Amino acid sequence: MQSGSDSHRYDTHIESLSMFYSQEMISAANQASNYLRGKLFESTIKHRAVKWNSDFMHNENWKVIPIYLNYEWAKNEMRTFEHPLAIMGKGIFVELLNKKCQIMYPEALAFLSKFISTNKINYIGISILPANTALERHAHINPGNIILHTAIYIPSSCGISCETLKNYTRVHTWVNRDDHYFFDGNQMHYAWNHSASDRYVLVLDFESDLLYESHS
Repeated sequence: MQSGSDSHRYDTHIESLSMFYSQEMISAANQASNYLRGKLFESTIKHRAVKWNSDFMHNENWKVIPIYLNYEWAKNEMRTFEHPLAIMGKGIFVELLNKKCQIMYPEALAFLSKFISTNKINYIGISILPANTALERHAHINPGNIILHTAIYIPSSCGISCETLKNYTRVHTWVNRDDHYFFDGNQMHYAWNHSASDRYVLVLDFESDLLYESHS
């Protein structure tokens, strides 16, 4: 549980992006997103999107392609999901998924390896919001964590809105390349895609203190 002063610091830093690792993380995530933009539309690559069921309301057509999962986070925090390997248990699912993704997306994960090595990244995935759909207003149960979205492929008329700890709403209208958005998924938020094409963003979910640690 964050104290009042911690909550103010947390929210202020998300909004100002004056955190220690923020610009470095944004740069790495943008490089990964640029790489993935090319890979996603190669006809020879078979991507398996996961129906990411959870304990919040969302559009049933929303999908996520996971490309990295932290086992401890998945074991303790990740809610139900649909995947052919799910019956084998989360440990085997996470191990096999991470190995497969190292083969399929080596460059994307290499850009982010410094942050993955801290063991403070919970998951990395590609969020797909289909054409003419919206995610309902919802909040995650993921205390002490921040989400970074970076643009992979953004058609026109896509955005995200998130409430803040200071009781106002931040609205972000996406542009297609090198665009990013930090937010606290524990606060109410929703997203929309009013275009005729699917929207793709790279998602990094991570422990908030990763951004506050001094790097020497």
